[in-house]
Amino acid sequence: MKIIKLLVKTNMPKTEITEADDVIKMNVKTSPEEGKANFEIIKFLARKYKQPIKIISGSTSKKKLVRIG
Repeated sequence: MKIIKLLVKTNMPKTEITEADDVIKMNVKTSPEEGKANFEIIKFLARKYKQPIKIISGSTSKKKLVRIG
């Protein structure tokens, strides 16, 4: 199990990780309305890491803590 910090920008042209230091910067294609961006983050990271993903903090914020595994 691993915890990562995300800084998220929504309404971007493409869902992608743009930088990875101690805080991972991520662009998300969808809007933050009704949890759509959170769902997109979970789906993207689950495909990348091939493990279960859970947002443990910051579900309504641009700064999130995510658990991998």
